[in-house]
This record gives sequence, structure tokens and C-alpha cells, in this order.
Amino acid sequence: MQPARYNKARHDYGIANQNAVLPFLESYLGEPIESTTAFYDRIDGKTATKDIEVKSRTPNYHYTQSFMKSGWLVPACKIEHARKSGRPLHCFYYWKSDESVWEFIYSEEAMEGLESYVPEWHAQKQAHYLIPQNRWQCVRAPHAT
Repeated sequence: MQPARYNKARHDYGIANQNAVLPFLESYLGEPIESTTAFYDRIDGKTATKDIEVKSRTPNYHYTQSFMKSGWLVPACKIEHARKSGRPLHCFYYWKSDESVWEFIYSEEAMEGLESYVPEWHAQKQAHYLIPQNRWQCVRAPHAT
């Protein structure tokens, strides 16, 4: 029996990485970020003008892996929140393997042609969007690995 993919240890890992990249994100955005830490917050943080979502991946994963070329997952609830709130949503992927940071800014145009789906392996059967890699912009260059 495999351990659950989503648990407190994974949540804590995500929060630790979110906190590690927070100074860079604040500098990049030019605004302080108020972080949230509840287990199922709608967003990971917010500034005075925008909402922030940070996804982090362990060193076992890298965007150059063939299965990542089709896209990077963002929970559909994050996109729905942006649609309902009307606030800009900036999604970031932090790749621990090379410490790069990538940004996707939500807009209906940026979501064109994408439909949510439930990954078969997802324990909670939560809907996600698979956002193609070419819709993300590298905002912190990879470090040599």
C-alpha cells in the first residue's frame, strides 16, 4: 500500500519551500506578500493588488522530464477563485532541483483551450488544469545542479 500523496508532511514541505522563495517573490513583485498557512487555503498568499499561488516540486522532479512537457498542474479551485474574486492571480512553480521559479499569470486568454480534469492518481479526486510549459515564464534562472 502506497502512502497518501497529500498529507501533513507534504503540506509542511510546500510551506517550507513557499517561505524559502517568499523573499524572492516579494522582490520580484515589488510588494510584501501576506502568507496563509491553513491546510486548504484557497490561495497561498496575497499582496495589496494580487493573489499568489506557489507550487513546489521536490528534487525528484524537473521541468525537463518528458512527462512534464505536457504541462504543470494547478488546482482548478485556484482558477475558479481568480474568476470569482476578480483579483489578478500569479501562480509560481518553484523547482527545488535547480531552484528556478516560473510564473503563470491567470487570464481567460492564458487559459484558452484548457479544460479541468481529475488526475487518476489524485487521492481527493480534485480537479486540476494542466497548464502547458510554454505558458510559464522563468522569472528566476535555474542554478547549476
